[in-house]
Order: sequence, then C-alpha cells, then structure tokens
Amino acid sequence: SGPLTPERAAAMPPEALDRTMRKFASNDNIHIVVAGSEAGNFSAFFPWAIGFPMLALAAIHLGLGVWTAMRPPEPEESREEPEPAADPGPPPDPGLVRRRTLEISAWAVAFALGLWLLGFKVGGLLLSPAFLRFQARETWTTSLVYGFGVYLFFFAGLETALAFPLPPGLIAKSLGLQSFDSYLVDPILNLFR
Repeated sequence: SGPLTPERAAAMPPEALDRTMRKFASNDNIHIVVAGSEAGNFSAFFPWAIGFPMLALAAIHLGLGVWTAMRPPEPEESREEPEPAADPGPPPDPGLVRRRTLEISAWAVAFALGLWLLGFKVGGLLLSPAFLRFQARETWTTSLVYGFGVYLFFFAGLETALAFPLPPGLIAKSLGLQSFDSYLVDPILNLFR
C-alpha cells in the first residue's frame, strides 16, 4: 500500500484507476492530481489563497443571513413607498462606447504582455502606475505609491511569506537573469540578514 505516486498510477490497470478515483476518467487528470500531491509545502499555498478567504466569506454570508432572519419584521404601516427607478438617461454615444471598449481591451493586453514579459513583480510595479496615471488620471504620487504597494504584495506577501515562486518574466529568463529586481533587492535584504 502507501501513497499513490505517478509511477504507481501509471502501472495500475484502468479498472483499478476507476475504482481508486471515479471522478477522474482521463489519465491526464489523474496525472495532474497525483503530480500535484508531490508539491510538498508548496501545496500549502492553496488553503491560504483560496480556502481561508472563501471560508471567511462564507462565515460573513452566514452571519448576515442569521442577522437578517433574527430581525423583527417591520410593521406594515411604517413601510414606505418604493422609490421610482432611476432615469437611465439618453443612450451612450456609440463612438464613445467603442473608444472605451478599445481602451480597456488595450490595457488588458498591455497587462497580460507586461506580466508575461517582465514578470509579476516588475510588471505590476510598472504597469499599475501607468494605468492609474494615464487611464484613471490619478496623480503621480498616488500612482507610484500604488505601484510600489503592488510590488510589495507580490514580493513580501507571495514570494517571502508564502514561499510562492513567481516567474521572472520572459525577458529576464531569456537573458539568464534570476529576476530583474533581484539585483537591486537582494543586496538590500542582505544588509538586514
């Protein structure tokens, strides 16, 4: 007996795999599940990133539901007339709608390319302030503080605290660099170690 390893799963006949994991009919899915079990401590990231926030949201939802159910009903005579629906106004100009659609699509492509080429930390550091300054028309101070906050979230929250490795980006990887920011950040961190 023992844990189901990729080697054991590959050696098992299909009938045994069906009995072992009925939910997964494809061998590819079984390989993904079994290979994921070898992640070790890295797999501990899932409960932190998905499980605990969803548990907190479920608890909030339950609390609001119980609070609403426990409130005494309002008396009929104190209920006010519902407010009339807001006037939607004239329909938006089709040219404006087209321009805004193209703008947000261009920003989505820019973020995807930036994160792919520069990595999450440097891409977030550069693209977030660019979006806030040029699209949202925020001040440079607000934009730069927000961009630095994004960088700190990726560096301190994911890479350092949760030991979640972020890809360095295609450019840094093709140049053989560990990451664009590591040559600036690592010497500073070594001062505190």
